[in-house]
Amino acid sequence: MTNKYLEKLKELGISERESKVYLTMINKKMFSAGELQEAVDIPRTKIYEVLKKMVKRGICKEKKVGVTNIYIAEDPKIVLQKIIEYQKKDLIKKEKIAAGLSNVLSPVFEKGKENNLSQDFIEILKDKKQIHHKYLSLVNNTKNELLTFNKGPYACDTTDKAVEQQDYEMDILKRGAKSRGIYEREELENYSWLSDGLENEINLGHDARVIEKLPVKMIIFDNEAVMFALDSLESESTELTMIAIEHNSVANACRILFDFIWSQSTKLKI
Repeated sequence: MTNKYLEKLKELGISERESKVYLTMINKKMFSAGELQEAVDIPRTKIYEVLKKMVKRGICKEKKVGVTNIYIAEDPKIVLQKIIEYQKKDLIKKEKIAAGLSNVLSPVFEKGKENNLSQDFIEILKDKKQIHHKYLSLVNNTKNELLTFNKGPYACDTTDKAVEQQDYEMDILKRGAKSRGIYEREELENYSWLSDGLENEINLGHDARVIEKLPVKMIIFDNEAVMFALDSLESESTELTMIAIEHNSVANACRILFDFIWSQSTKLKI
């Protein structure tokens, strides 16, 4: 199968690893996990996680032959129909989120116009170094709770920055604050530095969950401030623009979105 079909499956919402495994599967009646791992060149520690997810979504079937688990591709017509149905349900869910946020944010916006509120509490950040330091400052001032939607692009584009951010995050846990984060499953699979750093934070009390897709990159600090990313017009861009808003009404509105997505996510197992 060519890369063209791989890209088409990715456009439909199937991860790159799942797409590679499925395109390999349909060329042969059945595979063991070991055979798929070698054929697709996925780390052995990840192939079972990918296959479990594919079985759950109905992309392939799992059968036991003797002591070996065998994996068989589902009919493409059935798989593609399931994907479309999933996308429709996901769109309906996002429409409900947007409607709920509109109901909460619109009064805040109108109140701001009426009172001619100062815009000093809004900051647009385009430089990754600037974003990094703003994030550290807000984390350092967090006393009660840190809530995060974790997805790229990331401001911590060096090992030193990633370690520094993790140190600040662990420090608030040591001070007794709570921390909850939701992560995109594919990003945990693709970014080892992200999953490797989580274990230490979880051991200190960080509550982590996973979901297929997050609607936005967002961090909420004590329900008093929020940072969220603006998507680039170029889908493959690694550039990052973030808005920092230190206003509790906006933070509380974003908290509603966080709690909703939290209810849709599943606990992360390290």
